[in-house]
Amino acid sequence: MIIMKGSGGMSFSGQVGMSEIHSSSMEGIRFLWDHLLAGCVGVGLFVFFMMVSVLSGKNISLYSWAANKIEFLWTLVPAIILFCLAVPSLHFLYVSNQMGGTMLDVKIIGNQWYWGFEVLDHEYDSFMVRDEDLKLGDRRLLQVDKPLVVPFKTPIRFLVTGGDVIHSWYMPSLGSKIDGIPGRANAHYVEIDEPGVYHGGCAELCGVYHSHMPAVMEAVSGKDFSKWLKGGVSS
Repeated sequence: MIIMKGSGGMSFSGQVGMSEIHSSSMEGIRFLWDHLLAGCVGVGLFVFFMMVSVLSGKNISLYSWAANKIEFLWTLVPAIILFCLAVPSLHFLYVSNQMGGTMLDVKIIGNQWYWGFEVLDHEYDSFMVRDEDLKLGDRRLLQVDKPLVVPFKTPIRFLVTGGDVIHSWYMPSLGSKIDGIPGRANAHYVEIDEPGVYHGGCAELCGVYHSHMPAVMEAVSGKDFSKWLKGGVSS
């Protein structure tokens, strides 16, 4: 039995904002989101005050058919704003797909309606625990019989594919959303900051029981991960 520090990455009733941050990828997404939101709010306020100023003022010409300077500015300024938004976005996309050093490859196969995992030489499936099998304290629609176990503070490459239809491995607190397409494997790099239990699910409508394939991942220390490998897939 692996004893975990706690549960992370879950949404709660009344929550405002994003999930907790537990990876550098999610930290980059949060940083980018904050700056994009600030830019959008700034543009919205500027447009609002300009409209109020024009509608409440008397300096309105109904007979002006051309204003070359103004037209040049309202073309140039949005272009500059879009450029300033694109540069950090492209930089983040590039950095999020670059990770040096030795990586642990974890293959994830989406199936109707469960997940299959390949971690080193271990292969196993993860099914949602049915309502009648839940124990006191278990989370309905979030409990699985065998979670994915990985080490934290270790570069990991997720290789996600689909076994039947298109699925999508989604872990919000890690900033991970990787489509699993049959016939190909999509890669995503992540390094988890701290131990815990992370919850997600399938983010691609994959059939009638789409909501019954939760994704649960346990991040443990390297020592506990080695013990888990030696003990098989029981956790």
